[in-house]
Amino acid sequence: MVRMCAAFVSELCEATLGATPPLVIDGIVDTKFAYVPVHIEYILTEILKNSYRATVEHHQKIGKRSMHDLPPVTVTIAPPMAPSSTIVDNEDPAATSDGDKPSGSSPSYLSIRVRDEGGGVPPTNLSRIFSYAFTTAGRLAQIGEDDGGPYAAQHIGGAAAMGGGSGAGAGNVFGEIAGRGLQTGMGTIAGLGYG
Repeated sequence: MVRMCAAFVSELCEATLGATPPLVIDGIVDTKFAYVPVHIEYILTEILKNSYRATVEHHQKIGKRSMHDLPPVTVTIAPPMAPSSTIVDNEDPAATSDGDKPSGSSPSYLSIRVRDEGGGVPPTNLSRIFSYAFTTAGRLAQIGEDDGGPYAAQHIGGAAAMGGGSGAGAGNVFGEIAGRGLQTGMGTIAGLGYG
């Protein structure tokens, strides 16, 4: 699923931005798990579009000479952290915390983390990134940062790689449907090459 979504996003990115970063998939890449395909496909596609776009635009902005040497977007598939094995005195180890599973049993989910070097989320946008329809697409020309480079807004169909305004907020809707909030990498450090 990750490779399929990344192939689609890579084609969009190449067509609209003129370059695309490579993809690295690591962690437990051969894992199998139950999921609703359309939900995972939608969420991964939106997050990958954000990462690919940020990586290309950030490296164009800092004047990287060759777009063929872009840093990769890395997708890590990881199991959840092992639960703590400590038991408080007088606590029944078989007692249930949610009525379904013993408190010491391992969770039945895994993590998919997407990392890029797109510069992070600017502090001015942090308060709005989960707002419905928030986007930075098309804002480069409005704020005077359009330098005539191959930004998506200058190409026919350019908005396709820009996410259409659904971004992280829309991904969170699907995360809430699944019963767990979607954590979309709020640990970014803007401007330090991490994102």
